[in-house]
Amino acid sequence: MNLSKSILIIILVSFTLISCSPQPPETVINVFVYQFTNAKDISWKLEYNGLWKASFHIIKFEYMSAFYDKEGMWVSNEREVFIDDIPAALLIALQKKYPRDSVVKSFERTTPAGIDYGFEIEVDGSIIVIGYDENKAFFVMEDETFQINNEFTVEND
Repeated sequence: MNLSKSILIIILVSFTLISCSPQPPETVINVFVYQFTNAKDISWKLEYNGLWKASFHIIKFEYMSAFYDKEGMWVSNEREVFIDDIPAALLIALQKKYPRDSVVKSFERTTPAGIDYGFEIEVDGSIIVIGYDENKAFFVMEDETFQINNEFTVEND
């Protein structure tokens, strides 16, 4: 097989794979574009809970995600933040609750109700995702913990 035929086959397979990936409803895309007009490197994924997740950046290497329901209603935004960006009282409470465990990642979630924070923590060699409720009680986010330990995602930059 000659080189040009091989390249053509690779291109056709690539287009087929791209066209098979799920695409959100037009209403979801329209709301996203209205909210984030300068978004770049947008990728869509249908999450385990039925929400559409758009991963993107506005400033290079500062990726964030936006979540929408199937009708296009905005649910939340999420972005990774440095540990220094977390309120001090929350960090102190987290360190008291998990004194021997390491924070691997911290993230800020913005919802219609306000801003909260979550953490990926290494506990005995496994990653768990921790959130906290309105009473400042920490809890394991079971679905997110399962997802992070059972899913492998490759993102480009």
